[in-house]
Amino acid sequence: MSGGDAVTTHGISKRYGRETALDGVNLRVPEGAVYVLVGANGAGKSTTLKVLMNLERADAGTAEIHGLDTVRRGPEARAQVGYVSERPDHGYRWMTCRGLLKHVAAYYPTWDHPYADRLSLAFGLRLDRKVATLSKGESRRLQLVLALAHRPPVLLLDEPTDGLDPVVRSRTLSLLAEHLADTPSNEFDFERPLLLPDLQAKRQNELEESLNADGVRSFCAVPLRVHGTLLGALSVASKTTEQYAKADAKFLQEVGNQIALALANMKSYEEIKALSAKEAAAAERRRTLLEINNAIIAKLTQEDLFRAVFSALQYAIPFAKVGLTFYEPESDGLRFFALERESSDHFAIGKILDRRNCCFGEAFDTQRPVLRRDLETERVYVTDDYLFSEGIRSYCTVPLIAQGKSIGAMSVVSETRDQYSEADAEFLQEVANQVALAVANMKSYEEIAALKVRLQAENVSLQETAALMGRFAAALSHELNSPLGALKSAVQSSQALAVQKATSPPEKQQAETMEAQLRRTIADSVDRLQQVVLRMQRFTNLDRTQVLAVDLNSLLQDVVDLLESQTKGRVRLELDLKPLPRIVVRPQQMSSVFLNLLQNALEESNGSERVLLASRQTDSHVQVIVQDDGKGMSSEEVTRLFDPAFKVKAGWVSTGNWSLFSSRQIIQEHGGQIEIQSSVGKGTLVRVALPC
Repeated sequence: MSGGDAVTTHGISKRYGRETALDGVNLRVPEGAVYVLVGANGAGKSTTLKVLMNLERADAGTAEIHGLDTVRRGPEARAQVGYVSERPDHGYRWMTCRGLLKHVAAYYPTWDHPYADRLSLAFGLRLDRKVATLSKGESRRLQLVLALAHRPPVLLLDEPTDGLDPVVRSRTLSLLAEHLADTPSNEFDFERPLLLPDLQAKRQNELEESLNADGVRSFCAVPLRVHGTLLGALSVASKTTEQYAKADAKFLQEVGNQIALALANMKSYEEIKALSAKEAAAAERRRTLLEINNAIIAKLTQEDLFRAVFSALQYAIPFAKVGLTFYEPESDGLRFFALERESSDHFAIGKILDRRNCCFGEAFDTQRPVLRRDLETERVYVTDDYLFSEGIRSYCTVPLIAQGKSIGAMSVVSETRDQYSEADAEFLQEVANQVALAVANMKSYEEIAALKVRLQAENVSLQETAALMGRFAAALSHELNSPLGALKSAVQSSQALAVQKATSPPEKQQAETMEAQLRRTIADSVDRLQQVVLRMQRFTNLDRTQVLAVDLNSLLQDVVDLLESQTKGRVRLELDLKPLPRIVVRPQQMSSVFLNLLQNALEESNGSERVLLASRQTDSHVQVIVQDDGKGMSSEEVTRLFDPAFKVKAGWVSTGNWSLFSSRQIIQEHGGQIEIQSSVGKGTLVRVALPC
C-alpha cells in the first residue's frame, strides 16, 4: 500500500446467511480523491462503508484508514473519519441537538466549535430541538454536522442528501465542497493547474507516488471555480510520458471553466426550481385556507363544513385518512365526529378514545401539535399500535382551540414514513384554528336558536295560561253566580220569614218548615262555593315547576267542571274515568295540557253530540284518551301537527299548533308520550301515556 492512500481494502468478503453482500472487494482511494460507489440496491455499497467503520465485521480480508487496520486499531482509524450512515440513528434520542453536539465533541480533540456552529446555522438546524422529534431530513443534517465538525481527513458518506429538500440538498453539496477545499492536503491545492509530464522520472509527494504506482506516467489537473467559489477539479491521466504540455493545461482549464459554469447554472436552476415548487405549495395552501374560510361562511351544518374542509385539505397535504374528534366531559374522552376515507374497528365515527392514551388527547391537553414520523420506532400509545397494524407509518395531530380552550383535535395520517414536517404541522394548525372557530360559532348559533325556540314556547305557554285564566274566570263567574243567587234569595226569604213569624203566630209551623229548607239551601250554596274555591286554588297555583303526587282523575274532573258551561246544550261530554294510582307530575302543567286537548275537541267537534274523556291504567303507565266524532284530519296534517310553524285551520286544532307543540314538550318532560290518530270525516283520537 502506498503511504498516500486514504482508504484501502484487501479482498473483503461478507455474507448474510446464503446471501453474498461483498465478494473479495479490493479498493484504493488516494488522499484528496472523491470516489462514488455506484450500484443497484443490495450491491453492497452500505456494507462496504460499515466494514470500513468496523460496524460490520468482514468474513474475510482487511480494511485500512490511513494505514490503520479498522479492526485492530479501530478507535484510531475511526477518529480519522466523518461518517454519515444510511439511516440516521443518533442513539441519544432524549438529548437536544445542542447537547448531542457537546457530548460528541468531547471524543474528538480536533473538534472545531466555531465550525460546528457555522454548519448548524448553514443547515438551519434548531439546536434546542430534541433528537427524538427530528424529521428524517433534520436528522440527516444533524449527522452531517457531527461528521464534519471535527474536520476529519476522510469522509464516508452513505447517501448524505437522502431526505433533504432540493434547496437544502444544494446547500449541502456546497458545504461539502467547501469542506474538502479547507481540508489540509499535500496533493493538489486547487488554486492553479497542475502539470506532471513524467511521473516515472520525478515524484515529489504522496499523490505523485500513488499515481505512478497505478501506472500513470503523465498527469494534468485544473480547478473548477466560478465566481470565486471552488466546485472541484478536472483531471486527465495517461500511461505515456510527456503526454500533456502547457497548451493542453490551458485548454483543459477552458473546458473546466465551462464545466464549472454549467454546474453553477444547474445549481441555480435547481434552487429556482425548488423555490418555485415551494412557492407553488405555499400558494396551494393559501388557496386551501381560503376555501375553508369560504366553507365556514357558506356551510350552516357541521357535516357540510367538515366535508368541505376535508375536500379542500386533500390538495394541500397528503393523507391516507383524516379524523376529527371533540371532547366529551361525561366520558372524559374524545369522540370521533368526522372521518374521511375508510374507517376501521378502532377508528370510526362515534367511537370514544381514551384522552390519556391517544395522540388526540396529547394534542388536546398540551395544545401543541403531535408529530410521529416513523411509527415503526416511535409508537407511544395503544392507538399508535392500532395505526401501525393498519399500515400507517406517520401522522400529524393538532388541537382544536376556541377562545383559548381545547375543544377537540384533528389528525392526518399517512402510509409513508416521515410524511409530515413542522411546516405541515403549522399549516394544519391554521386549518384547525379555523375549524374550531367555526364550530364555536355554530354552537353559539345553535344555543341562540334553541333559546329563541324556548322563549317562543314560553311566550305561547304564557299566552295559553292567560287564555286559561280567562276561561277560568268566565267559568268561575258562572259557577259563583248560582250559589250566590241562591244565598241571596235564601237570605231575603229568611228576612221575610222573620217578619211573618213576628206578625202571624198561627202560621208558626209553616214558617219553621220554610226555615229548615232555607238552611239546607244555604248549606248547599256554601258547599258549592267551597268546591269552587278549592278548584280555583288548584288552577291558580303559580309555581309551574312544583312536583306533586296527584290523583290524575281529580285533575281531569277539574278540567271538565271548568268547561261544563261550554258543553251544555251543545255537546255531550262522556266520562269514563277508571281508578288510577297517584302519579308524580307538575299539576298546573298537566291541567293545562288536558284543558288544551279537551278544549280543542269541543271546539272542533263539528256539531257532533259526543266527546269522550277516558282514563285507565296499562302496565306501568296511565292513559288518558280524548276522542271526538268531528271533522278529522288528513294523514299529511297529522304528520305536521307538532310543527309550531304549521296551523291547521279547517282541522282539529283551530288555534294553531303551538299549544300541541308545548303540550308534547310538557308530556315528554314527564317521561310520557302523546299519540294522535285521525281520519277525514271520522274524528280524532288523542292518547296520552304517563309513567306511574
